[in-house]
Amino acid sequence: MYRMGGEPKPEVPNTTQPLSVPLQMWGWLALAGALPFVFRLVYEQTVLTWDDGLQALGWTLNHTYGGLFVLGVLASIFLNIWLVAFLVVWVCRRLRRKTFFSFGAWLQFGLLSCSAILFYIPYDVWQFATLEIAGPGHNVAGQLTAAVAENHGYLVKAFIRSGVPTDTLDSNHRTALDKACLVGNVELARYLISHKAQLDLAPNCRKVADFARKMKPLVPAVEEQSGRPHLAGTTVDVTAPAPQADYNRVKAKP
Repeated sequence: MYRMGGEPKPEVPNTTQPLSVPLQMWGWLALAGALPFVFRLVYEQTVLTWDDGLQALGWTLNHTYGGLFVLGVLASIFLNIWLVAFLVVWVCRRLRRKTFFSFGAWLQFGLLSCSAILFYIPYDVWQFATLEIAGPGHNVAGQLTAAVAENHGYLVKAFIRSGVPTDTLDSNHRTALDKACLVGNVELARYLISHKAQLDLAPNCRKVADFARKMKPLVPAVEEQSGRPHLAGTTVDVTAPAPQADYNRVKAKP
């Protein structure tokens, strides 16, 4: 381009600039507060889940170290806000000044982004990763039935592939097949049956006609033979009170 008079307009060179000091400090403080919190959540979703079964995420931390829990939540919020602010500043600099962020700025952005991503990894993904690394845990039955209820087919297949018995009972004394029929997941129920799950251990499968035909008929309950008359449709026993007599009363003379 040319100015008035035919002189060419000098090109603005691309320059590299670091982040402002307040923005840098904001990011590092948010990271310092969020890292212990996110690592604790990952610990619950992996190690504690493997040892003790499914966890109520954050429950133990909240009831044991309430201050750390609150600090972690606030730091996580500020961490996400910082990432958005970083991108906004980057776009504005590129459009107005044609400046680039320095390597240190992008390094900080990468570290904070990796920390934030850990919050958004689903619980079933952590279970799958732990299963592939360490094998089935001590309370895997609850994980299996929960995976069936939430329709996480790949996780159910991973448990079965790792050798978990299909008819293992969870804390509610329910098998995975019974849970599949309870929530109406017929596809997963057929998969479990193909891996030797027993229909007769899953009473809720009587709701599915195809499964009910293959199950043993229910045995009617045997009524108690007490010898006392029973009224139809009720369990009330018909009895008569014993006669009462006053044997201490003196008989009158004739």
